Amino acid sequence: MRYASPEDAARIAEELDARDAPAPFPEAAGAHTVEGQLADRAAVDQALEPAATPDAWNGLSVDWYAGMSSTEQWIAEREYAGMQQRTAYTRAEIREMYSDHVYAQALAAEDATNGYMLTKAAQLAGVDPVSLFSGPSHVAYARASEELRRWWADNPRTTLAEYEEMVTGQRSSAAETARRSGNTQQNRF
Repeated sequence: MRYASPEDAARIAEELDARDAPAPFPEAAGAHTVEGQLADRAAVDQALEPAATPDAWNGLSVDWYAGMSSTEQWIAEREYAGMQQRTAYTRAEIREMYSDHVYAQALAAEDATNGYMLTKAAQLAGVDPVSLFSGPSHVAYARASEELRRWWADNPRTTLAEYEEMVTGQRSSAAETARRSGNTQQNRF
């Protein structure tokens, strides 16, 4: 059918459908009840039963590494994995994920410190405790209570640069600077 005109391809497809007509699909039981959804799902599974599972499709793929030595294959796989990791998320998605991470850390720290996360001066200045989990470490450690600093010793705070490095797998000088600064602040207290 590759060399057929569009009209001929449509005619051939109609003929094949007429010869091997598929069984009619069962009537939907209904999406408004759990039983109906389960019945619909079972009907779809039964209709697709002769098809191979997605795990079996892997054997049909092209062998991209044919002719490579094991070392070359290892390098190619790492480069491909790194490329996929770098393109997996946009900056906006990383920032949103980081925001969720910061909030989760703040909640865990609040639990662990019984709510004592700020120094008295920071409390009087009206500092938001969640702000301690992002931004420069010298500011965060200056405003953090002793309880929070001890909690950070076991659960290190992560800057956006460090988080982005963890997500993308790409080393960055900003993350390295943030790590050094965090370690310096941790060692001071």
